[in-house]
Amino acid sequence: MKGYLLNGRFVAGAEFTIDPSEPFFAHGYGLFETVRVAAKKPLFLNPHMARMVSTASNLGMDCPFDAAKLRAWIDELIKKTGVDNARLKFMLLAKNDGSSDVLITVEQVDPLPSKFPAIAVGRAAPEFQGRSMAGFKTMNYMVNRLAEAEGRKRGLDEVYFALDEGWISEGTRSTLFFVKDDVLHTPSLDLPILPGVTRLVVLHLAKRAGFAVREGHYVSGDFQSADEAFLLGSFSLFRPIQTFDGQPLAVAPGPVTQSLILGYLELAAGKAELPEGSERALLG
Repeated sequence: MKGYLLNGRFVAGAEFTIDPSEPFFAHGYGLFETVRVAAKKPLFLNPHMARMVSTASNLGMDCPFDAAKLRAWIDELIKKTGVDNARLKFMLLAKNDGSSDVLITVEQVDPLPSKFPAIAVGRAAPEFQGRSMAGFKTMNYMVNRLAEAEGRKRGLDEVYFALDEGWISEGTRSTLFFVKDDVLHTPSLDLPILPGVTRLVVLHLAKRAGFAVREGHYVSGDFQSADEAFLLGSFSLFRPIQTFDGQPLAVAPGPVTQSLILGYLELAAGKAELPEGSERALLG
């Protein structure tokens, strides 16, 4: 069955009536989170909800749900539509009266992949650098989508954004990682970067596996000279990097990437758990 939930009410079908004067449509004034559903289970839902609540508070948006209510709504939509593996989106849509609608949609997709093809990555064109509000998951992703499309015309699978100093921040919908001498590196959150949920999951997995982890400021040369590197997203998951700014990397995926992929898939399938305590509660 097709349908969506609007403010907790199930609507069958796929039609959604929009008032074009509402801020979420007229100005992109809204937030969204994309969650992968595997075997009817939304993966790592807690931090996605926490990120939306935090962003709404920072932007002064009405957020008419708590974690228990939103989780119940999502469970209801999965049950009513019968999806098992899906792309789930929940959105906070600002309205003229200062309130917000909560829209939840699901789309059936293929199960979690076991193999991740290697890709080419390069810097986004200059006109797409200097994005505003890069650290917030707002609905206005036009710059990101245009930057990605322009990169594909140059034969790139993904592009990254960088500051004037050359420090790399993130991809259009991904976090960047590289490995050098068995140390896992990723740009730090003091840069204009979205605090990715799957980024958090993988950092926990890396530490649990005994890898040293460093968050810092990195330039293109750090990735070009890396032993291995990959991109990471909540839905695309792992994307091993084959070339970075035209420079081939030695191996894609490398052994550390492969270890993290295995750890993630076991965690997502319920075959492994994080330790009891705050980490497990955060990622549940």
